[in-house]
Amino acid sequence: MRLVSLRLIVSLILGIALVSSAFSYYEVLVEKRALRTDLEHRAALLAESLAGNAERMWSLGSERDLQRLV
Repeated sequence: MRLVSLRLIVSLILGIALVSSAFSYYEVLVEKRALRTDLEHRAALLAESLAGNAERMWSLGSERDLQRLV
């Protein structure tokens, strides 16, 4: 009886550890994907902003300001 209880306890502990590890791994993947998407979005916004400013400075012939921007 005691051996069965010990096996049951060990099996439950290992099962809980396995499920917990799998869930944590999944959560890390989801968070990583969300952060990467956010970073790509922010990079695209920054690139659009810089391109607009650079075009405006280029058209005005302000080479010094353009060098400072880049």
